Amino acid sequence: MKTDDMKAHWNEAKEGLKKFFHKIKDEDLDINGDDVEAVIDRVSRRLDTSKEEAKKIIDFAVNGNLDLEGKWQYIKGALKNEYGDLTDDDVTMVAGDKDKTIARLQEKLNVGRDELERKFWDVVKSENK
Repeated sequence: MKTDDMKAHWNEAKEGLKKFFHKIKDEDLDINGDDVEAVIDRVSRRLDTSKEEAKKIIDFAVNGNLDLEGKWQYIKGALKNEYGDLTDDDVTMVAGDKDKTIARLQEKLNVGRDELERKFWDVVKSENK
């Protein structure tokens, strides 16, 4: 990830990161000078993942590939494949209200939000290989 590329798309990337992962906060994404590694480190700690994985997540966001609603077709297909008892109603995005959709899926699958977001990330990552 090039620092110049990151800075050019950073505002959009920050919004994408915060929409995709509820744990990420503004202060995690503050770039002080050219210290991209500090951002990677904060995201890694916040998401409890490796620095390499955090770097991938940030790179996806910078390149516009971390769009939950834009990738929803892939995500819902993968969820329905993994959990055969999910219905179309269970995986339908409610008019851009991802929180309602996530809450419905959490209840249906009996998983926490962090686990569900990690599943979303795994789908997006594998779809973009």
